[in-house]
Amino acid sequence: MTYTSYARQAGVVALVLAPTIVAAQAQPIAIGTQVRIEMHDKSRIEGTLMAQSAESLSVASPRGVHTGISSEYIARVRRGDGKSHAQGAVNGLKIGAGIGGGMATLIFGGAILAGGDVSTGALGSVAGYMFGGVFGGALYGVIIGGIVGAEKWTTLYTTPQRVNVVPAPGTAPGIGIRVGF
Repeated sequence: MTYTSYARQAGVVALVLAPTIVAAQAQPIAIGTQVRIEMHDKSRIEGTLMAQSAESLSVASPRGVHTGISSEYIARVRRGDGKSHAQGAVNGLKIGAGIGGGMATLIFGGAILAGGDVSTGALGSVAGYMFGGVFGGALYGVIIGGIVGAEKWTTLYTTPQRVNVVPAPGTAPGIGIRVGF
């Protein structure tokens, strides 16, 4: 192969990888935005964005200021959209109904069945207690969940993927591609 064919191959590789490189760039986030940064090691930092560069983010959180969080450690960045009391009520309904129904079934069903009564009427009353527990738990869940609310987070971007086109090591001319996730 001649030098020009290597150059053509390099040009083709660059054209193919260019959209990937552009897509991997981090989106700019407004300073002062409430963010949740999730790391590759499953830890997370929540706070207010203080600064952003192509290489790192700086966040002020209640636990202190985290400066220079390198983008190579970041798995996902989310923006806080505030609390939703309606979503909190829905979550509370689901959790409360499950807990209320389960507890009523265990307590009242266990008491009735422990007495040795396994007749149809006894099983019917266990079902009645279970449904009563579901409705009671759902009611309390809606009230508590509506008061507390649920935080809404919008994912801004996930791990930036890095693609580098570098000369291949060795004596023969060529191109090597290094991809990191």
